[in-house]
Amino acid sequence: MVTVENWRDGIISQEGEYVGEPNFLNLGFRFSEGLLSARTHDGTTGYVQKNGMLAFEVPLVMTDNIGMSGTDFENGYAIVHLSDNPSVWRVINHKGEFVSGELKVLSASGFQEGFSRVIVREENGYRYGYLDTSGNYLYPPILDEISPFMSGNFINGFAIISLNGRDGLLDTNGIIFWSDEIMGSR
Repeated sequence: MVTVENWRDGIISQEGEYVGEPNFLNLGFRFSEGLLSARTHDGTTGYVQKNGMLAFEVPLVMTDNIGMSGTDFENGYAIVHLSDNPSVWRVINHKGEFVSGELKVLSASGFQEGFSRVIVREENGYRYGYLDTSGNYLYPPILDEISPFMSGNFINGFAIISLNGRDGLLDTNGIIFWSDEIMGSR
């Protein structure tokens, strides 16, 4: 993604050639699974393909950074911000079809290891939880702090969480392994 004169965003190939004309008002951060969130100058929002053509339209919330309204795809799914007041998100597949109902969360991240981190606002602050690619909660937004699910050598398949002063690891089945219980068993 590049920005040229008159604040137009465009796509260039690895060879440095423009892919079509730079006619977008906003583009997301990067292509994922061949798709990139985009907003045209006429206000159309959705995802474009690497050839610069619109793959499908989806009504994304208009922000300065369209990538925050339409996340990257992982294993065929992304989560998109459809409305600001109230805040509504939905899961889509790689064809732009909705695969979840309306999700009343303040914010959502792209899927990692099949789960999106979500935030809800409460009277006394924010709470965090995890959604799967169907829009169902793996863990409801009651947690104090969360990390994405990790892949790699350190904590493969787990997320770090905190609730009421306790730290633990959440697995992809929704089971928490509390650090104080693990350390107490030694």
